[in-house]
Amino acid sequence: MSTVGKKEIFTQRRVVAFFRDALGYAYLGNHRDRRDNANVEKALLADWLARQGHGDKVIDKALDTLDKAVVLGGNKTLYDANRKPYHVFLHIFPRDVNDLVSQSRHSGFDAARFGFKNHSRRFNDKCMATIPLPDYDIASIRTGQYARDIIWEESYNFKQKKGTFYV
Repeated sequence: MSTVGKKEIFTQRRVVAFFRDALGYAYLGNHRDRRDNANVEKALLADWLARQGHGDKVIDKALDTLDKAVVLGGNKTLYDANRKPYHVFLHIFPRDVNDLVSQSRHSGFDAARFGFKNHSRRFNDKCMATIPLPDYDIASIRTGQYARDIIWEESYNFKQKKGTFYV
């Protein structure tokens, strides 16, 4: 076994001991090779909910909701979905829609295409994307991040003052 593997096992054992001894959690053992292994033990969850005073109807609904959250469209698991990269969008709205190329006029904005792989820079321990701005006057921009749905988004409206723009 490599030194890295030994260090990882040592760290895992320390974490397990901390949760068990300091926080009072019950250690259920290493389930890596166990059949039907899952992140949530449904039987334990159902027992705990019952001890909290919840009835069968609430417990069944909770377990059903959990099943729906874990299995996503196309038989993807939550693990697979979390591995999927998030996408960032940047929509640039011109002051005059006629400044856009004909394909973008119907939406009213220019969808800037970029990826952090090709357009990123490090700045103060942060990663930021940089792209050249268009030549036309910008009225506003909308940016955000999405996977299947929008995770967050922000809009910035620019006001013109003596030939300069400010947010």
